[in-house]
Amino acid sequence: MKSSERTEGHGGWRKGDNFACQKRYLIDAKWWRKWCDYTNFSQDTQAITPPRESLDAPSSAGGTTALIETSNVIESFYSKPGPITNKDLLEEGNLAKSACGDSGKLKKNMVLHFDFVYVDKETWQHLYSWYSADYTVFKYLKKDATSDRVFLDLYPEERFQSESRKKL
Repeated sequence: MKSSERTEGHGGWRKGDNFACQKRYLIDAKWWRKWCDYTNFSQDTQAITPPRESLDAPSSAGGTTALIETSNVIESFYSKPGPITNKDLLEEGNLAKSACGDSGKLKKNMVLHFDFVYVDKETWQHLYSWYSADYTVFKYLKKDATSDRVFLDLYPEERFQSESRKKL
């Protein structure tokens, strides 16, 4: 799949897909970066590939960033991330787990790739089965009626309130 066909959030859709109410699962960006380091996941190519410069000049500073080649196998010295921690994505005092998994309101002004990333259901299920999570947070893709632009609806309650005010 070409990178131009993918979303910014690793959600895995292609042009022409039907987006109506598809779920995307949010993951705290700090945890995601730890996982990417641990697995050596390249966000540019969507594949696990070692950075060439790391093989040429391995770092020995604390043994946390070095890569070594042993019998054509690359070993990473990044530590395995613990459970997915999404608590920092949610407003304090609003951390109720529900049967459907949506666990409260997101903090205001969340920034993609800085505060969170999002993945499709299949990716979430794999990550969850391997690492578990404190909170499962999902939001829905929506299509803007005027521009046909697809977006992740992070704050549906605010959008609903503003539409209600317009009708009054």
